Amino acid sequence: MNQAARELDEVIANKASAPGGGEAAHRAAARRLRAHVGLMYPEEFWVDVRRLAAGDPDAVENALVFLEADPWCFRSGYAKEVLVRALRRHALSEPQRERLVAVLLAAVDVGERREFPLYCKLARRNATPALRDDLHRRLLEADPGSHGVPC
Repeated sequence: MNQAARELDEVIANKASAPGGGEAAHRAAARRLRAHVGLMYPEEFWVDVRRLAAGDPDAVENALVFLEADPWCFRSGYAKEVLVRALRRHALSEPQRERLVAVLLAAVDVGERREFPLYCKLARRNATPALRDDLHRRLLEADPGSHGVPC
């Protein structure tokens, strides 16, 4: 999907100098990107997001799975923001909270991305002693990027 987004950006940047204004290339690149977006975020994904936002506790599982996978591609930051905002309104079970702690620590290890401020708010709502201890440990480490999270 990232490649399709880059191709569309390139077509747009070169549109003025392309034969016929590059309209055909623009339409084709946009079509490819829409197809990729549809595969990454099918309608079922957005149905689950709406269920989560409406307070359905059964939608928490799919949100956690997506956040645990931590995809990093076109629109993924936006999707994570939407999920995190909705997740903040849910009372999580202890096993769900433990999984969330792992997601929050991974977000800290990866560094600031678009969704990071919302992760911070979610962390305040779901703080555990283990989360506080791990965050404190990270503050004291000489090499903050030593947690094995790929860049």
